[in-house]
Amino acid sequence: MIMDIKETLKNTLNELYGSEGAKAILARLSFESIGKAPRKVLWDESSMALITYGDSIGTTGQVPLVSLTSFLQRELEGTLPWVHLLPFFPFTSDDGFSVSDYRKVRPDLGSWREIESMKDSFSLFFDAVINHTSISHSWFVGWKKGDPAYEHFYLSYPKEIDVSAVTRPRTHPLLTPFETSKGEKWVWTTFSEDQADLDFSSSEVFVALAELLRFYAEKGATGIRLDAIGHGWKDPERSSLNLPEAHRWIVAMRSYLELVGADVILLSETNVPQAENLLYFGDREPEAHLIYNFALSGLVAHGFLTESAKALGDYLQTLSVPREDTGYFHVLATHDGIGVRPLIGILSKEEIEQLAEATIARGGAVNFKINADDSRSPYELNITYYSILKAPQESEEWTARKFRSAHMILLSLAGIPGIYYHSLFASENQLDEKERTGMNRSINRKAIALPLTKREERWMGEMKELFYARSQNAAFHPNGKQEIFCSDSLFQIKRTALDGSGSVSCLINMTHVEIELEARAVGLDLITGDRVDRLQPFEGRWISRREK
Repeated sequence: MIMDIKETLKNTLNELYGSEGAKAILARLSFESIGKAPRKVLWDESSMALITYGDSIGTTGQVPLVSLTSFLQRELEGTLPWVHLLPFFPFTSDDGFSVSDYRKVRPDLGSWREIESMKDSFSLFFDAVINHTSISHSWFVGWKKGDPAYEHFYLSYPKEIDVSAVTRPRTHPLLTPFETSKGEKWVWTTFSEDQADLDFSSSEVFVALAELLRFYAEKGATGIRLDAIGHGWKDPERSSLNLPEAHRWIVAMRSYLELVGADVILLSETNVPQAENLLYFGDREPEAHLIYNFALSGLVAHGFLTESAKALGDYLQTLSVPREDTGYFHVLATHDGIGVRPLIGILSKEEIEQLAEATIARGGAVNFKINADDSRSPYELNITYYSILKAPQESEEWTARKFRSAHMILLSLAGIPGIYYHSLFASENQLDEKERTGMNRSINRKAIALPLTKREERWMGEMKELFYARSQNAAFHPNGKQEIFCSDSLFQIKRTALDGSGSVSCLINMTHVEIELEARAVGLDLITGDRVDRLQPFEGRWISRREK
């Protein structure tokens, strides 16, 4: 097995960097074992992740990571065993995603000591924000000064080069001018003028990033999220999104990490249509262990907006995984809101526009991208998940049922559910934070101050009840059998334990009209034990059955 992985690494590096580049990389990399004890299993029915910034939940005056760890240990230990910490490194913009030092913890958050403390109670996912660095990063500073160590770290092109083929997630120009020791250079900046893209075609960059991911594994990361990895490999004459070389790069990096015993779960972050997203599981060789199911977010919202389960059910019927060590990382809410691109090919242009209009009507905002013809189209919807489900003039009871039912869908699906911290408390739009920062994305990024309000406590209690019920039932194992049965108004997922010993059906009324269940769907509620033969408007239930 080790020999096979070594051969994969060597062959893939040869494909990407040529024989001389591959030799240079292999000569520079350390292959000394990290020494981590390998996991016996990748995941089980208890595997659920809280997604949070290091200072998202805390007490004023206390070290944020200390406060967060204390809260998590007190409220969620034994309930949500995974914590995905969004970037906790020094940064200059983009709420942490413009990293100026990959190996330090932000001093205002705490230190590696606090990360170690959290790791004692939770499995941690770190963000590898490696498509780009802050322009204040020492690598970029060295590149501008002409330091030969960083000569090949960044991409610069003549100002006049045609980049119309490049797929753009933002509206600013792709190339940004910088004064360097060699005069003005126009640098590739996919996401902002403060974020200079690394040159993945450079063997020096591969070594630097391999050493970085190894460092994260040594620091105790259970998983590593490869942020914006689809943009990693660039070519001005092609889309520079999901290029074949980007996939081969992940194969090479995973091979290296396996060879040194990093024992990390790789999660690819690709905000793209589903057909392209699936490619990150790997074709010839394994790539990511987990890929995001970003489409779920918009489809669940669309289902409640139109009071129809059809589009959601049809989409979920298509989901599959190629190997037992692969799965979906399902999300409803994220720090970026609701992505639109994953809905392309699933919903019509008119249905996507309807979602964007609903977002505005509910107090949210829409970020746009530039198309090849210079037109604009929605890229992401900036709104909290509770707010997207809250129709104008609708009763609070109905919105609450929608929100709970949406998370029952999330928790029922085969794969790993990720719960954004604001969903833990059913937060509504933070318009004051959006106003303060001037950024649309700030609408769902405000910190939760402790102590919690009564409403926040109540919602956290309801969510924990769902988490606990999932974690205690083998039918929810991420690799367990999944069957989708949907009528237009009733959404149903049936999950069956790996050994066939029992099943749970998730039933969701997607409409404002009470539904009487057919005899075959009637059963006992997993949480309350009550007999369920009908569903109230927008109500969700888990019906448990033991197999004979």
